[in-house]
Amino acid sequence: MKGFVWLRENDLKTGDEKSHSGNYVVTDDGRPLTSLTTGELQYIGNFNPRATMGLSNTFGYKKLNVRILVDGRVGGTIVDGTEQLLAYNGAPAATAENREGGWNLGGVNTSGAAVNSTIDAQAFWTTASGGRYGTAEFFTYDATNFRIRELSVGYDLPIPANFVVKSARLSVVARNLLFLYRGSSKLDIPGLGKRKMSFDPDMALGNGNWQGISYGTMPSTRSIGFNLQLTF
Repeated sequence: MKGFVWLRENDLKTGDEKSHSGNYVVTDDGRPLTSLTTGELQYIGNFNPRATMGLSNTFGYKKLNVRILVDGRVGGTIVDGTEQLLAYNGAPAATAENREGGWNLGGVNTSGAAVNSTIDAQAFWTTASGGRYGTAEFFTYDATNFRIRELSVGYDLPIPANFVVKSARLSVVARNLLFLYRGSSKLDIPGLGKRKMSFDPDMALGNGNWQGISYGTMPSTRSIGFNLQLTF
């Protein structure tokens, strides 16, 4: 995937010296300077995971039976377009930090001189978000996640001898129960740090050559139900 990025010192160089590294570049009034100003798209990651895995196990004790399925993915990049849109209006929790001002991003200007100007959260997030069309790097996350995909707890009901039903098991089944781990934002913003992914990367939009974007998607759901298994 490609998108706009927060410029680094070496982005401003030419030839072999040009690379996405070095100090962050900010404007003289302390706002982040992004490649949105130049129209240059840069590589921000690949949606495809390096590995997917799953583990299922069943435990039994007397008449109690427990089955658990844990699965996950390692690696991959996803852009939270929903957060990008909402950040412009100060809705996400991360925008609550530094609202009173005094936020120094510790960057340099285009000439390489340190900038000590401070900004507030509104100045930062409106620049990063840009409303509908902003800088993707600020909202790019490591899509690594592990979850309890399914948990089933069953009990074998007592059945009278010579009854038409030979066995019966009543189970409580929960699917998409909870996350054990979710990745963080790839950009470590000075004065804010990395943010934990708050959405489900399984709900990303797109297919084929357009993947790795979550934008206004419905949240994933957790379901809990009962299952009755009879043997005749």
